[in-house]
Amino acid sequence: MKRIILLICIAFLATVGAYAQQLADLWRNSEGDCFEAVEVKAKVGIADFAAAYAKAHDEYRIAHDIGQALKGKHSPDVLFDLDKPHGYLSLSYGESSFIRQGEMCYWNLPDGTQRFCVKFKDVNLEEDPVIFLAFYEYDNESGTFYYTDVEGRTEMLDNLDMWEGNENLFLPRIGKDIKWGRNNSDEAIGWYRYKGLDGFKLERVVP
Repeated sequence: MKRIILLICIAFLATVGAYAQQLADLWRNSEGDCFEAVEVKAKVGIADFAAAYAKAHDEYRIAHDIGQALKGKHSPDVLFDLDKPHGYLSLSYGESSFIRQGEMCYWNLPDGTQRFCVKFKDVNLEEDPVIFLAFYEYDNESGTFYYTDVEGRTEMLDNLDMWEGNENLFLPRIGKDIKWGRNNSDEAIGWYRYKGLDGFKLERVVP
């Protein structure tokens, strides 16, 4: 029995570690990333973006899980929220030893462009925590989402104290600003204020 339990634990830890490795692989492949919408439209919603992203990145587990959730095929232990009116999507699942989260949202820029954001977070007891954050813009003529570098993105990631594993970036469901805070807390450390075409600018919260 002890041998069986040990093998199960080893298999579990290997699986959890593989998620973090997948996010690292996503980082390496994100620059220059582009993928087509499932259906070309002048304006697309968060479900359109999520379906296209999941289809193009199906080999990555959390993207695959979002694709399955959009089809209503997610397991009961997966928390899935699709808020089409506010252009927001979230998916999360975890146990005491790990947390896995995904968020997506978008902004309508002043020039008429739609900018989308993907954030994945993987935290477990055996690996360094990983946050993946990428932005895409939609070309409605070709029906293609293109990776784009956005002012403020690097600062968002550099400022996170990931050694503790509890700091997080929270994409907006209401409003346009990205919150820098901690898991399981409403308190903000700072806000990355939306500046339209100029990206985001940090505003620290005074203690």
